[in-house]
Amino acid sequence: MRQIHFQVLLVLFVAGCVPYPHNVTRVPEISATLAKGSEPIPGANVLIGTNSGYLNPCKGAAAVGRTDNKGSISIPPQVETEFFYSLLNPPDTVGQLINICFELPNQPAILGAQFVFKQKKPPAYSLLCDPIAPKGHSAIAIGQICR
Repeated sequence: MRQIHFQVLLVLFVAGCVPYPHNVTRVPEISATLAKGSEPIPGANVLIGTNSGYLNPCKGAAAVGRTDNKGSISIPPQVETEFFYSLLNPPDTVGQLINICFELPNQPAILGAQFVFKQKKPPAYSLLCDPIAPKGHSAIAIGQICR
């Protein structure tokens, strides 16, 4: 039995992984306000996903809440514990892609913002989003409504 444990650990080490529990951030802290001009948009579904697809970045995104009566939402950071640490790709060097999408009644989800952040100690994001304002561009040149 010891031989098997040793062999498993040896394979992981050779592959660049070592058993080392550590926290990684999957979703950074985000606060956003959704408004058409100065008119808040309450009750919009807010979705978070990691799809890098150019044609539909909101595909597969999961609902995390709804905007309040002021059109605002606060999303706390989502941190997970991983049990193996990659020597070749340590978490402080790995970039995580995240999409913030909004789903208005009777409309397909629209990309609010897309950004890449470091999994270790990411910044907090504060977004102002307006679906009728001229669109900015995301990390991969997709139109987005947040600034």
